[in-house]
Parts: sequence; C-alpha cells; structure tokens
Amino acid sequence: MGGLGPNIGSEEWERAQRKKEASLKYAEEVRTNAAANPLPARKKEKPKEKTAREKALEFAKNVPKP
Repeated sequence: MGGLGPNIGSEEWERAQRKKEASLKYAEEVRTNAAANPLPARKKEKPKEKTAREKALEFAKNVPKP
C-alpha cells in the first residue's frame, strides 16, 4: 500500500527541499572544481630491489649442473 504522498507546502517539506537544493548545488561546485583542478598523476614506484634470498635463488637457477 502506498502513502498519501508528500505534504507539499508544509514548512518541513520546504526545509527538506532547501536542504536537497543546497546539497545539489554543493555537489555541482565540487564537480566543477574537480574538473578545473585535476589531481596530479601518481608517480610510478621504483622497482623493488631484490633481497639476498631472491638473488641466491636466481644464482642457484643459473649454476651449471654436472
């Protein structure tokens, strides 16, 4: 079952409408500000240095086998 609908014209309804309009206006400001000032690109991370264990494993793989 549905309700009776919004109580248009009441002070509570007008307050909710003003709040909704203010939030939409703020969202639009944020959107335009973000478009005007894009975030800087992230720097690529440096390749991680190999640990002693990784170096040892790589060496062991390349040792000639008898």
